[in-house]
Amino acid sequence: MSERAKTDGGPAFPIEVLHEKVMSHRDYAAIHADQPGIAEIVSMAGFTYSAGQVWSDGQTSLGGFESWWRSIPNSERFMLSARVRYAMADALLAVKAETDPKHSDYDDDRPF
Repeated sequence: MSERAKTDGGPAFPIEVLHEKVMSHRDYAAIHADQPGIAEIVSMAGFTYSAGQVWSDGQTSLGGFESWWRSIPNSERFMLSARVRYAMADALLAVKAETDPKHSDYDDDRPF
């Protein structure tokens, strides 16, 4: 299996092309992943969410989610959302490889 296939699941819609990149299973799964929830976003930022508050450590509250979320730039919001979606895609590909032996090698020509 190629290194690319190991990291992104190979092409989502396999076609014979010589020089064009195609969408990978990983990209396809990330695009279609559910919208990240509060806990996933906060965790991806390296914080915890408890009792309606975002915590940078066990004793330092950064405020409620809404106020924390509004305090960070849009570019960081988009990055956090994308990171969560790609983490979901990676989990999907890992479970698929573990539970379906005929799909453990993503170099074949079958999408999910």
